[in-house]
Amino acid sequence: MALESRFDCARDKAVSQTECEDRGCCYAPLSELTGPPWCYFPHLYPGYIMGPLTPSKRGQEATLSLGKPSYLPKDIATLHLEVMEETAERLHLTMKDPSSQRYEVQLPEQQSAPQDKTGPQDALYSIQFQHNPFGFTVLRKSNGRVIMNTTVAPLLFTDQYLQLSTTLASSYVSGLGEHYTSLSLDLNWTSVTLWNQNTKPRADANLYGSHPFYIVQETDGFAHGVFLLNSNAIEVILQPTPALTWVALGGILDLYVFFGPNPQNVIHQYLQVIGYPMMPPYWALGFHLCRWGYTTSNTTRQVAQRMHDAYLPMDVQWNDLDYAHNRRVFTFDPLRFGDLPEMVQDFHEKGLKYVLILDPGISTTSPPGSYPPFDDGLKRDVFIKNATGNILIGKVWPGPTAFPDFTSLETRQWWEDCIHDFLLKVPVDGLWIDMNEPSSFVQGSMEGCPDTDLENPPYTPPVVGGQLNSKTVCMSAQQRLSTHYNLHNMYGLTEAYATHKALINFHRKRPFVLSRSSFPGIGRFSGVWTGDVTSNWEQLRYSIPTVLLFGLYGVPLVGADVCGFEGNTTEELCVRWMQLGAFYPFMRNHNDRQNRPQEPYVFGDKAQAAMRSALNLRYSLLPFFTRFFITHTYLLRLLPDHSLSNFPKIQIAFTAYLPFGTWYRLQDGQPLYSKGQYFLLSAPLDTINVHVREGCIIPQQAQILSDPVRLNGDLDGLGLGGVRVFGVPSSPQYVLANGEKVSDFTYHSDTKALTVNKLALPMSKDGPSLSDTVEMSLGRLLRRASSKASDLLTFNPSAWGASLRSGLDGEIIFSKNNVCVHPAEPLPGLAEHNPGYLCVHVEKDECLGTTLILTWVPNSRIQRQDEEAMRYITPENSPVRRNARRRGRRHHCRPPAAPEEEEEERVLSSSTSAEGSVVVETGVELPSAGEDGDEGSCELSDELSHSTMGSDSDTFSSPFCLSPVSEALCENSNSVFLDSDSRELCEESMARSISSTSSLDSHAPSDRSSQSQAVRWGEQQKVLALEQLCGVFRVDLGHMRSLRLFFSDEACTSGQLVIASRESQYKILHFHHAGLDKLAEVFQQWKCCRETQIRDQVSDEKSCMQFSIQRPTLPSAETHPEEKLYRRLDVTTWLRHLNHSGQVEEEYKLRKAIFFGGIDPSIRGEVWPFLLHYYSYDSSSEEREAWRLQKREHYQDVQQRRLSMSPEEHSAFWRKVQFTVDKDVVRTDRSNQFFQGENNPNVEIMRRILLNYAVFNPDMGYCQGMSDLVAPLLSEIQDESDTFWCFVGLMENTIFISSPRDEDMERQLMYLRELLRLMLPRFHQHLTRLGEDGLQLLFCHRWILLCFKREFPDTEALRMWEACWAHYQTDYFHLFLCVAIIVLYGEDVTEQQLATDQMLLHFSNLSMHMNGELVLRKARSLLYQFRLLPRIPCSLHDLCKLCGPGMWDSRYIPTVECSGEHPDSQSCPYGGTSTPQPSSPSPSITPLQSPKPAPSPSPSPDRILSQALLCDMEHCLIRAWDSCSDEAKG
Repeated sequence: MALESRFDCARDKAVSQTECEDRGCCYAPLSELTGPPWCYFPHLYPGYIMGPLTPSKRGQEATLSLGKPSYLPKDIATLHLEVMEETAERLHLTMKDPSSQRYEVQLPEQQSAPQDKTGPQDALYSIQFQHNPFGFTVLRKSNGRVIMNTTVAPLLFTDQYLQLSTTLASSYVSGLGEHYTSLSLDLNWTSVTLWNQNTKPRADANLYGSHPFYIVQETDGFAHGVFLLNSNAIEVILQPTPALTWVALGGILDLYVFFGPNPQNVIHQYLQVIGYPMMPPYWALGFHLCRWGYTTSNTTRQVAQRMHDAYLPMDVQWNDLDYAHNRRVFTFDPLRFGDLPEMVQDFHEKGLKYVLILDPGISTTSPPGSYPPFDDGLKRDVFIKNATGNILIGKVWPGPTAFPDFTSLETRQWWEDCIHDFLLKVPVDGLWIDMNEPSSFVQGSMEGCPDTDLENPPYTPPVVGGQLNSKTVCMSAQQRLSTHYNLHNMYGLTEAYATHKALINFHRKRPFVLSRSSFPGIGRFSGVWTGDVTSNWEQLRYSIPTVLLFGLYGVPLVGADVCGFEGNTTEELCVRWMQLGAFYPFMRNHNDRQNRPQEPYVFGDKAQAAMRSALNLRYSLLPFFTRFFITHTYLLRLLPDHSLSNFPKIQIAFTAYLPFGTWYRLQDGQPLYSKGQYFLLSAPLDTINVHVREGCIIPQQAQILSDPVRLNGDLDGLGLGGVRVFGVPSSPQYVLANGEKVSDFTYHSDTKALTVNKLALPMSKDGPSLSDTVEMSLGRLLRRASSKASDLLTFNPSAWGASLRSGLDGEIIFSKNNVCVHPAEPLPGLAEHNPGYLCVHVEKDECLGTTLILTWVPNSRIQRQDEEAMRYITPENSPVRRNARRRGRRHHCRPPAAPEEEEEERVLSSSTSAEGSVVVETGVELPSAGEDGDEGSCELSDELSHSTMGSDSDTFSSPFCLSPVSEALCENSNSVFLDSDSRELCEESMARSISSTSSLDSHAPSDRSSQSQAVRWGEQQKVLALEQLCGVFRVDLGHMRSLRLFFSDEACTSGQLVIASRESQYKILHFHHAGLDKLAEVFQQWKCCRETQIRDQVSDEKSCMQFSIQRPTLPSAETHPEEKLYRRLDVTTWLRHLNHSGQVEEEYKLRKAIFFGGIDPSIRGEVWPFLLHYYSYDSSSEEREAWRLQKREHYQDVQQRRLSMSPEEHSAFWRKVQFTVDKDVVRTDRSNQFFQGENNPNVEIMRRILLNYAVFNPDMGYCQGMSDLVAPLLSEIQDESDTFWCFVGLMENTIFISSPRDEDMERQLMYLRELLRLMLPRFHQHLTRLGEDGLQLLFCHRWILLCFKREFPDTEALRMWEACWAHYQTDYFHLFLCVAIIVLYGEDVTEQQLATDQMLLHFSNLSMHMNGELVLRKARSLLYQFRLLPRIPCSLHDLCKLCGPGMWDSRYIPTVECSGEHPDSQSCPYGGTSTPQPSSPSPSITPLQSPKPAPSPSPSPDRILSQALLCDMEHCLIRAWDSCSDEAKG
């Protein structure tokens, strides 16, 4: 059985092999203690037997009978199964004991979830049953996908142990809270425990809440959810099958399955069962301030006053337990808080609300009659009892305490009475219920707990403390509904229900309750905060998924303690957390008493300004927050998790993902056009990036009150004060509001934003109907505003050539953001991707007529508004340069502009626009999204429309709208918190940056001035160093030798533009985010225009330019006929190839399956050793294990030989081997998670393997590049010895991975030339014409030596390795891969008759941008065609010598023709017949000697060497290097 398919047969305890087998289970120990179980269930393990299904009142029912006792105590022999298809989207199943009443969860005030009468034919699901052993499978009807399959392991149902396993539809699982985790759960043999406990947030710990609900994102966009309604302790085991196992310690199995079909539907269906969340009071969405340590009422007053004086918005002041007399709830300290009622009343007069803490523990030590809450509770019998019937006494803050039993109606009434009495004295507005897991400082009780099965169940899941009663009350404690063993997880829920009801009855308003403990349904009564988080960046980051996950659980009012509760915060951390907290639904700054204060006013002025800005933004968005509560949907977080994943101390820019569509920056309406991609955004410390999706209406409120600490909480009489509409194409002539013209409106042509002010329109239901006006309504205006810019900026290709020839001098016809330049030689610490802004403009050339000027400027130059860079991308003759809008300037960047310069940069006061009007209406129904209408249509101004060319991505045509990203960088570049001196130094350093202005980058090294700044300004120096490698680039395309476009995606939108000069310099521009297709259209039109000009007037010498577009495709007719018959070899199919002893039964079939389908990454470590001849195919499992031990000892011997070298031997070994190994290993690709991080031990393991191999095989030693081959082996096999021997097998037993020795390489090049002659004769003829240089095939040396590792991403390269290692029908499949690359990507070589060095450049430019899957399919097709050939040359006879049977079918036995090249033999050693002699060329001339036209002068060896180095092809030269003498090498 595959490792990931094992289900644990000994979860309850550790067992020996004998004990495991006595249970009827399989035992197979592993080297690791964690991971797959050693003792696991076999297939069809006996369990319950299902009887016939019969109708019931709610659905169908059946009896489950235990066929054989399980290995657990107290089996329940008979179960009642009920299956209820409640709605078309909800399936409900219960399994319970029909003979004995067990606890079943009843949520407070739970009403039956809505039912429908939808027939089974309309349901989204179907369910199938396996009767013996019992199991069920739930499927989605629309696609047959298995949602749950419980037949994979038996159902176990005992008195205190319930276990149910199921497969999962995908690995994208979220939920099962509350845990310190990312959004998606880790399925790699992990478990989560659901048991409420007072534990500070940390990994692998059960926390304050329990939510046995998960949601699965299926692979095709569908989603479903599963909810186990059970309040006992639960463990959920997750495994990579993917699958999970529920283990509950009591109750019943009460399962709901929700079928969506999308995630929003799933959450809605879940809320129908547990209840919809409450609507909080409006003020609860404001800013809250608290601290454990406001020790007096005067201190509390001063805090509120200082917030007011600092103009920091706040709505709610809090007190922790400091207020309570002797820490007893429902009291206040007469000395320190004697004026608490007056303080609260003063807060109310100032518009503030007040909340204080209320723990459930009631002090029991006060003298009788002195503490009414306990005295009255004692009389009314409201407290939890111990097993003997006495009040259970625990210990919390006031000392010995009793705990109310909130499952009792009398207790809830007593609680309400206590709250009522206290609120009459202190009119608090909300209550904060803490310590309600319930938490106790002693284990169980002051007297301990009895030794019973409830306290010590047969199995205890991994809870903090090791026992269920750790940090809480005894499990045997008695409550009205049941024992605390069954009710523990619901304690916080029941307290929240009682508190919520008490506040409603007192205030008669929507209450505010905040709870720490939680359980499904708590969102109906309370909000939740995430507990005692620590003040650090990691917990700030993890607060995002935590808050989001509570949205899944139906608790929208949630937040983390802003700036952290535990530990001391820092100014920057607190600012960033305030900015993040501004988007928590619940925002409270809370701090522990022993830590430094962290109220916003304690920080510096700039930090306060940033916090004030964040709070003001939150307050402006409160109407939007209210809207998401009303609609019960979850707020989209506008600060993405990715931006915090690697958050430095000060980060002025970050990448953020925006889904497909047009997004507008909330601050100013600047648009971003996304195809579902990442953007570089500016993030100075005082800025929050908020973008609004097109078509959305975001209600905001203005700060209309002069008092900054008050919030307009009255929703009555709300009015529409103004409207901002983004994306309005042109300025309207007038705006109508309810039929009346509005005078106060402004239009910004640069951002296409319309602002209408001072409306003061009541949001009433009365208003003119749409038929009353013919102008553009607000609804239609919004739809017009959300239309994509590309609809207005699309050109007509058929007419564009003519317009180009007559185009304006300086007219920009193409521009694109985030076009990358990669440094030719990446430097440590510098990013590989260097994004910039690219534009192409028209220029009149006296020789060429119309030519194109291409300019690329790095974003870093634009960010600091480098004036020189701005001029590069705004041509002198451009009409936009003459009318460019003014930008804010940074000081010290340049001298003051001359008057004429200032005049040149002024913004036009108005622009030509078509007639248009805007109508703002309120109180009317907006037209539907599908309604058409053309009124108020807008056109671009004539001036701007001349330079329009764009796409629906972030491709723009407006030359001075550099990019929304660059705009953000420019406008906020001076907002980082630096003192003035530091800022001047930084700007001075930036201003001294050196950037190349030549036609092509020279990649010159950095100068001394930039080096001198490295120590003090490391981050800025990195930017400068990158600019010097990838500086400003500007060329006249008309004078270039070639333009080549290589598309890398199937949609043909992304890829590379390669520009080569006549001096063989080149530049590669990477279009990672689409737009290359638009540029291709521009170039194609220009090419047509140039061809016309060439015929008319231009000399051939100046106009000769090679232009090509690579769009590789593979028609289905050209694929191998068996291409789609094999799926990837996964665990299941792998096991089918093995017999009971673990031997491969049919080796040929296995190799064929791998050749066509590949290997699933999860089993590579098991299968690769067979392919690499480490294991023989006929070896059994036991033999392989013995072999591994033997080879491990051998490996240790090899290593010992290396370690025991003499000093002289070690010195020689260091010079010849170790020096190169150390250098190569350091360069290991750290993007592979297996090798990430400093001092990663896996890197050292790889180093040892390579050094030991050089000792094991001294003839081979070490060749540069071997580390690239060992790295994937080690990351998949993950064992040092096994990896070493697999590498030995790879080097010795496969031809694909060969040494660079002359005979190896020459043989393969000969085979490759012959294959090209047979299958691609035109290309072969071109090589022949080039002579010896061409026939050496320098461009493919690296392909062969490094196994395509540098040409394709790892995922694709490893698929190619596997296909080659399979040795299916040939030993040289890698040569067919080479031919496939040439077929798919080499057409330009023959079309343009490229020389040797140009071929080298052409193919090197394809690195990492070819479609590996396409190449694989083509190579298999070529192999198929090869084996159908009726004749093959004897030179290719050995192409199949080593692969074993199956090379030729009996129908296809080719005739071998002798090539005549056998100088040592009179006859053909392969039995080849004479080749028919053609009339020409001469039969005595072999292809290598065939006559050819006089070629152009061959490049010198130095020229070839320089080209090889330039293209990162150094490994192609290893062969020549090894053949040199030591003196020559020196």
